[in-house]
Parts: sequence; C-alpha cells; structure tokens
Amino acid sequence: MDRMMEGDKGYRIYFEDRGDYLFVRIEGEYDSVTISNSYWREIGEKCEELKPRRLFVEEDLRQQVDSVADIYQVASEIFHRSLIGIKIAFFDTQPDHHQKNIFAELVARNMGLNVRIFDNKDAAMDWLMSEQ
Repeated sequence: MDRMMEGDKGYRIYFEDRGDYLFVRIEGEYDSVTISNSYWREIGEKCEELKPRRLFVEEDLRQQVDSVADIYQVASEIFHRSLIGIKIAFFDTQPDHHQKNIFAELVARNMGLNVRIFDNKDAAMDWLMSEQ
C-alpha cells in the first residue's frame, strides 16, 4: 500500500494504485457521518491526483452509520467529491451492512455516480473490470 493515514480520525485508510484501478481500504471500529465524509474526501483528493478510471473501495468498519438519514447525507455528499466519471465498486466486509449500503448506492447513483455495492469481493472485482 502506498499510503496509510491514521491518528485521531477514527479510521485508517490505505491507497494502492494497481494500474487498472485505484484500490482503497478503510479500517476502523466505528462509522459516522464525520468519518464517512472524511474518508470519502481523502478518496476524492487521491482521485484528483491519480485520475483513475476505476476505483475499488473496501470498507471494514465494524459498526455502521445507524440512521437512514445519516446514510442519505453521506451518500448525497459523495456527489460533491471528484468521483464523477469514475467506475466505483464498493465492498463492505461486514455482511450485516449490506441492506443499508444498497440504499446508499441508490442515493449515490441518483446523484450521478457510477457506483455499485457488493457483498462479494470477487463479484465486485468482476463488475469493476468489465466494460459495462
């Protein structure tokens, strides 16, 4: 991994340019609107720098944002990042987060992002590398 950020942010983020796509892994105990907005801001900044066409985001945050309103807020604010035009596969390592993540996908797609949520890492990679 080429960069790791940690500290009092409440999460660790790793970036790896894998040639065909940018790989990002987020790790931590808890999620919140502040944490999600912070790591998506960092992802947006890295995308501005590297200009990837594809982005694979793997999230391993044990506790998810609780309310649907918070999920809507995070998903709608992602639109303001530098992610428009990038194909984004999002894989959450926590299976119990999948239903809320599907809602976030709907919001983000309605905002113009080309993003898909997956509960299977191989399926996420297959979609990301496909031409669809």
